Amino acid sequence: MARSITDIKAAIIAEMATHSEFNGMSTSATAIWGIFAFIIASALWIHETLWDLFRTEITNYIADIIPGSIPWYHQQCLNFQYGDSLEFIDGKFQYATIDSTMQIIKRCAVIEINNGLSIKLAKLDNDVPIALTAPELAAFNAYINQIKYAGTYCSPISYPADQLTLAITIVYDPLVLLDDGSLITDPSVKPAEVALREYIAAIVFGGVFNKTKAVDAMQLAEGVKDVIITSASGHPYGVNTPTLITQNYMASAGYMVIESLTATYATNV
Repeated sequence: MARSITDIKAAIIAEMATHSEFNGMSTSATAIWGIFAFIIASALWIHETLWDLFRTEITNYIADIIPGSIPWYHQQCLNFQYGDSLEFIDGKFQYATIDSTMQIIKRCAVIEINNGLSIKLAKLDNDVPIALTAPELAAFNAYINQIKYAGTYCSPISYPADQLTLAITIVYDPLVLLDDGSLITDPSVKPAEVALREYIAAIVFGGVFNKTKAVDAMQLAEGVKDVIITSASGHPYGVNTPTLITQNYMASAGYMVIESLTATYATNV
């Protein structure tokens, strides 16, 4: 990063102080050597600033010419503008005008599979992920087929959230919680169940539900002494056969919600 003129001039003066031939020179702000030092410092500042601009330009150029990576595809998904057409500009398909109000995809996971890429998509409704409509997904398919690398198979999907069925036993502090898990001071709040739902909502799109992390989240809740997940299963929306969760569960849709929660509260186990 370019140094300031003041810093460069100070460096020049510091270097001059190491040479005896400069001893006794005037310290006046208008001394001729001081003016020369300022002129040289200004020239060096311009030179260093231009190098910074050049470095930024090269960095941006390199970033633009390395498509085809997972992060690149991820960004292209977020760039999708529903209802807008692509134009071939500067050797690639792109939007003539960027309009963030048309960029409906807010959650995306790009996963490499044997024969290409699986792309999981969702938009948001009041900050909650939801599936794209059929017309929206069809438009995205046309979009990704135009911008993708030739020969790359892309499989975009957008489903409603996967469904989790959980049964938990919570050892609680009776000084803080009632026997149904709610706060004595606020019976409308069940801290352990709130912590569990917040953990699931915070899972990165395309990530996994992890039983250990779920337990850890609940154990931090007020009034909770211990947590045991007695059973856990999950299934894609519309699929009736659940998958037993031994430790991790990756949602087919990229995100998940609790379909059924059975919570048992005890002061000891």
